[in-house]
Amino acid sequence: MKTTEFGLTNKQVIESRTKYGSNKISRKKQNSLIKIFIESLGEPMTKILLIALAIKTLFLLSNFDWYETIGIAIAIFIGIKDPITVVQMLWVNMIMDTLAALAFAGEPALSEYMLEKPKRRNENIINHYMFGQIIFTGLYSFLLCLLFLKLPIIQSIFVDNMHLMTAFFGLFIFIGIFNCFNARTHRLNIIANVLKNKGFIIIMMLITSIQIYIIYYGGSIFRTDGLRINEFIFIILLAITVVPFDWIRKIWLKRHNKNTGV
Repeated sequence: MKTTEFGLTNKQVIESRTKYGSNKISRKKQNSLIKIFIESLGEPMTKILLIALAIKTLFLLSNFDWYETIGIAIAIFIGIKDPITVVQMLWVNMIMDTLAALAFAGEPALSEYMLEKPKRRNENIINHYMFGQIIFTGLYSFLLCLLFLKLPIIQSIFVDNMHLMTAFFGLFIFIGIFNCFNARTHRLNIIANVLKNKGFIIIMMLITSIQIYIIYYGGSIFRTDGLRINEFIFIILLAITVVPFDWIRKIWLKRHNKNTGV
């Protein structure tokens, strides 16, 4: 097709559109949330969660952990494909169930505890302060992880999806590490009296060192690929935000004379 120095004529444009169609880039159709949810039901991890949800639901009237059941239901509904692998989950459980318990076991008996009111024999192990912290920081951590996986602006920071999932695994662990410092004291100074619990320091350093090693040398076993320095710094900065966020809760409790620890 011949053109002039001013481009195609109107007649030529019409002929071109008739022959080749409109010059528009077709947009990829986004899958609906329902379709993503249905597709995710075939994933092995989702099947495990479905079984766990069914078991929890069976004990609905038997004093079960309702917040855990809701968490499982949300995880299934979101439909994110394998955010955490089985091997990674084993490492997470080892941190939460064993290492964290050993770390907190060495907390010193402070004289200020003698000023607290005696505990009732039938008092719940998880008091209002602890329950509030679990809900407050738990919701923030959940939203942080969800936005990390869903926001395109965050995904663009990483080289590929492998780096993104490696970073998510690291973010998940580092949030837990920083939150351990939040949980050990009701003070804004999260390192108050920390030198009196050397076991806590050693275990936190051990977890951090192992996690960094897994990120860079875990390979196919842990589904990790070494992060670039800017990617690693980004997840650390993101994870540490749980500290100032928890300060909001602590400041509110202090102003309402409810700032009592465990």
